[in-house]
Amino acid sequence: MRCDLTLPDFPEPDKLLEELAALAPAAVRARMESGYGSPIRRTGALERDVRAGVAGDTVTVGCSLPYAPVIHAKRPFLTDGLADAAKTWKEGFR
Repeated sequence: MRCDLTLPDFPEPDKLLEELAALAPAAVRARMESGYGSPIRRTGALERDVRAGVAGDTVTVGCSLPYAPVIHAKRPFLTDGLADAAKTWKEGFR
């Protein structure tokens, strides 16, 4: 399960994408913890599995556990967490 964010027309896209990739796992975990009224957690394995990286002009955040897509379909923690990371980054440059 993964979620991508592409920003091809941004000045210094490499720097931006690296910063977003650094912020994304914590933002996803925060969303999983409190973003839906109750935590998304049974054993903590899904939270520990959250990873982010950059390939070309895309930030990818995801989980490799087989049940991640089922949970994401009900609570889009990857998509929402990546959006939260982008907001945090943007607020830092105001």
